[in-house]
Amino acid sequence: MMRLARTLVVVLVLSLALVSLFPGCGKKKSTSERRPSSELTERQRDSTIAASKLPGANVVGRAMAASDSAEARAKRLDDQQ
Repeated sequence: MMRLARTLVVVLVLSLALVSLFPGCGKKKSTSERRPSSELTERQRDSTIAASKLPGANVVGRAMAASDSAEARAKRLDDQQ
């Protein structure tokens, strides 16, 4: 009796493990087919993070400032040509 219960538990555990793998085997949607998780732009999300008190949020703000600076510099150089 104990052996039958043990075998049943092993079969159930293996079946559950096998069934849990099936969702990962399906066709994945391409990037264009996925709906955005939020209506915010990347810039808006980064601004929200930079304004928060999360650890490392100030780094996001500095990275945005550096990106803005590089973009302004590139625009100045394009305008000169």
